[in-house]
Amino acid sequence: MMNTIHLLNGPVDLNDRGSAVLCAMEKELAQWMLDDGCQYFDYDYQVLGVAGEFDSYRVSPDGVRESILAPNLVVKYMVRLRKALADAERGAWTWCHLWMDASDLELHAEFDWMREPLFDDGRRPPSDDSCAKELEWHPRSVEYIPGWMAAGLARHRRVPAAVDVDVLELFERLFPDPEDVDGDRLFVWPDTRQGVEERMGRVLGDWLPGTGAQRVDIVSDVVDTYEVTDTRLRMRDGASVVVTLTEPEAWFWAEKAREAMVDPVRGAWTHAHLWMDVDELVLHSEYDWNTRPPFLDSVSETVRSSWLANELRRFPRTPENTPTWLTPATRSTESGDGPDSSPDVYDPGVISMPAPSPYGFSPVPQVAERLAPDYSAGFVTAVRRALARPLRFRGIASRREFWFAYLAWMLFYAVIAPFIIAAVVVADKLLDDPNAPAIVGVTGFGVFLVVGAVYILPAAVRRLHDGGRSGWWMLLPLIPYAGIVLIVFLALEPRPWLWRPQWVTDRR
Repeated sequence: MMNTIHLLNGPVDLNDRGSAVLCAMEKELAQWMLDDGCQYFDYDYQVLGVAGEFDSYRVSPDGVRESILAPNLVVKYMVRLRKALADAERGAWTWCHLWMDASDLELHAEFDWMREPLFDDGRRPPSDDSCAKELEWHPRSVEYIPGWMAAGLARHRRVPAAVDVDVLELFERLFPDPEDVDGDRLFVWPDTRQGVEERMGRVLGDWLPGTGAQRVDIVSDVVDTYEVTDTRLRMRDGASVVVTLTEPEAWFWAEKAREAMVDPVRGAWTHAHLWMDVDELVLHSEYDWNTRPPFLDSVSETVRSSWLANELRRFPRTPENTPTWLTPATRSTESGDGPDSSPDVYDPGVISMPAPSPYGFSPVPQVAERLAPDYSAGFVTAVRRALARPLRFRGIASRREFWFAYLAWMLFYAVIAPFIIAAVVVADKLLDDPNAPAIVGVTGFGVFLVVGAVYILPAAVRRLHDGGRSGWWMLLPLIPYAGIVLIVFLALEPRPWLWRPQWVTDRR
């Protein structure tokens, strides 16, 4: 039984679980060779994360060597073998070699924990995502992470969407409210500093341990009602990972905290830093009243002046406590030549879209009544947001929200169409009424069209708003050959400020 077992760069000894799995595999493989008449079987397998590749061959009874698909029993045991031989310090092996000769029917095996898998006949190294998944599923001590795996992990962490947080799901679980049918209360923060920090501490304390990170940092820069928040994880190896928020508007905590902490001399703070370490799960905070928000460089001079003037109108400061970057707004406000101080008045001709930044989401978030688009929505999130907004034409939807929802609608059609056709055929054969097939068919496809009218049509209108256009452009397909123009409009870059500037700049 099991004549040769080599554990290369792995544990010193074979554990009981691994031995049991190998014994069971040896028994089944030996029976397969007897049934198949195979004289020799060889199997080479390399794997990392979700990627795996094998090469196997057999020697037939007449001595011919031929490549074959591995028997199902071998494939079945590979997953079990990785789990069984996984080591707390070294993780799981990345390469194995199995062989058996019909002369003794004994299983021989080699496993290597440090070898780099090379796929496509050695031409393709493992992906960065595979390196990250491997360490997520089979953690290793730092000294047992080979250089090629560490390099892949580091590259993977530099991808902005390395961590995706479904804020809405997180808040719904932590703060259930049966009376809040549409979930609007999830976006309302307490009106005291203590309340805001207690809520944020509870959220981070629940979420952080599951990320595998050592620490989370949240940096918020605010002026007037415009807030940009940068959320990052600091991993145990020191790498910084940007966090992408699926419902970023729910994360805007700073407005209430600023109002609660207004100082009659210094006004409201403009920069805040919250952090929590996984070892203590205690929220720490620091605030600064004079830091200039960096996003001010990404907007037009008129918009910037309006924001700064409104900031001083809402949160007055004494002259000696007004930083230099706020003083131009002071002069324009005092002279009466500055922009209108009303937060509801905006000139659509001068507002400009903030440029892309290193933040975890696009800085277009301040909108009323949960009108904000989700520019990082995945398929599930996009469908859920569409289903949560039936017949809701007001607001904005990102390209990802609309096109994922449209894809789901097409998949829905693909699922129900065969049933509708089958129902039409059955009605034609079993019912005496000659109109029955037509009625069944119209009813079935009517359901499909009603779903589109209730969910997809409003999503398309909101997508047009996101592109800076009126929803009435949805009537374009009524003109022959004009439907292609509508498709182009639905795929264009976001420019919501051109349609309803207040949806982007208001915060009610």
